[in-house]
Amino acid sequence: MWKSVTPIALAVGGLMNGAAWANPVSESIGYSVSPCYGTCPVYTTAVTPEGHVTFEGRHHVAARGRHHREAGPIAFRRMSRALAPYRPRPGTTMATHCKQQLGHQPGYRIVWTARDGSHTVLTHDRGCISPVNAGLNRTMDGLPRLLGINGWIRAPHAHPAAAHSTSADPAL
Repeated sequence: MWKSVTPIALAVGGLMNGAAWANPVSESIGYSVSPCYGTCPVYTTAVTPEGHVTFEGRHHVAARGRHHREAGPIAFRRMSRALAPYRPRPGTTMATHCKQQLGHQPGYRIVWTARDGSHTVLTHDRGCISPVNAGLNRTMDGLPRLLGINGWIRAPHAHPAAAHSTSADPAL
């Protein structure tokens, strides 16, 4: 799991100014989901602007190992737009802020990678409770369906409460 930073660091770093840091078409976006204390899915996925999806299932997923699919450029643009409000300033690494903390939740590491190899990174603990973080959680919940990887994530034997919801976010 990743740790949070103070509100001062967020203010300096510019989190929530994502609209000002719109994702250039040349960037790829990826995210990884860290373990929880249970059977939460653990995986990494990345999407190119052309919509090529790479998925690597690690633990508590239906599809372990590396898999590929084409989601298309529209799915990439929707993902980019949905994550834009949470995107830190280009070239920085930021973490979401916790007002309240629920323990034993998975974390996310979202990475925007420019063609020159530079990274913009946001880390988020799903257990960090705030209105902003609730919105990010809903966005992250909708990404597997948007990218067409939800079937690779949910293990057939997993208890529904142990896996993330794949409910659609209206922003997607």
